[in-house]
Order: sequence, then structure tokens, then C-alpha cells
Amino acid sequence: QQIKKAAGTCAKKTDLEAQIELLDLENGELNREVIELKEQLQQATSKLSEKTSSGAPSGKNGDSSILHSWRELEKTKSLLRDTEKRLRQSQSSYEGTSSIITALESQIEALEVENDELNTQVVDFKDKLEH
Repeated sequence: QQIKKAAGTCAKKTDLEAQIELLDLENGELNREVIELKEQLQQATSKLSEKTSSGAPSGKNGDSSILHSWRELEKTKSLLRDTEKRLRQSQSSYEGTSSIITALESQIEALEVENDELNTQVVDFKDKLEH
């Protein structure tokens, strides 16, 4: 029964380790997205700044160009906020899964100790029966 319990705990740990690997990949991808979006945000900010300072032609076309750059900037800001939120959620899942793995490792160690004690008792009992 203890062996089944230990096997089940080991299987849970293996599943969670696989989840950790996936979360690690997801975190890396989200970190890259955040970096790219911050670069896009910087570019969009620079473009808007250029257009509003002196480079934009006056009149309807100039206003339209500035409005387009401003919308692009706002869209990038929104994407960045969403991606950062997903990254925080993914990191939280990673940390939670990691702590569960640590708890399972402790359970496995306890089960191994208990198993060793039971094996010792079996050996002692066999010795008593033989003598």
C-alpha cells in the first residue's frame, strides 16, 4: 500500500515537472513578447513625438497622421499591459506548481523513510519467526 502511495506521489511529481517545463517555456515567450512590445511602444512614442513636434504637415492629412500614430501607440500600450498580465499569471502558476513539487518531494521522502521502517520491521519479524 505504501509503495502504491509512493508511486502515485512520484507520478504527480512527474506530471507537475512537465507542467513546470511548459510554464518555463511560456514565461520565456511572454518575456520576449514584453520586450518586443516595449520596443514597439518606444518606436510608436518616438514616431508620435516626431509628428507632433514639427515634422507633421498642417491640416487634415497631418492631423490624420498624428491620430493614426496615437492609435498605434495606444494599441501597443494595451497589448503590453495584457501581455504583462499574462506573464504575471504564468509566473504565479510556475511558483505555485513549484511549491507543490517541493511538497510532493517531502511526501516522497517521508514515504521512503516509512517504507524503510516497514522493511526493517518485516526483516525483524522474519528473524523472530526463524528463531
